[in-house]
Amino acid sequence: MLLRFFHKIFGTIDFAGYHARNIEASLQILQSYIIMNTFKSSHLSPYSAFGFLPETIRFAQSLRLHVDKNTRDPMDRELRRRIWGHLLFLDVESTIATGLPPIGIHYSAAFSFS
Repeated sequence: MLLRFFHKIFGTIDFAGYHARNIEASLQILQSYIIMNTFKSSHLSPYSAFGFLPETIRFAQSLRLHVDKNTRDPMDRELRRRIWGHLLFLDVESTIATGLPPIGIHYSAAFSFS
């Protein structure tokens, strides 16, 4: 049942141009995309489980999540930091699972995770 729900929702998400419309909504779309694909990856072999990651990382970069922005809203800053941190985690996890090199995220990113 969950897999059927995943396929229905996944068909409605469109990254192409979405980030140009609304940044807050784009962050929510990015979060849902990560959650759904993490669920999906648990049902696939390691080599195909993380196929969503390069596109997701590019989308996050287009939203400038990899840059430590001084925003007035600390909640927004923390949300961006956590999403980017989770993408770093998924990249390391996929590297461990597949033995392939990291996708190319620079781990010395502008964010400090301390």
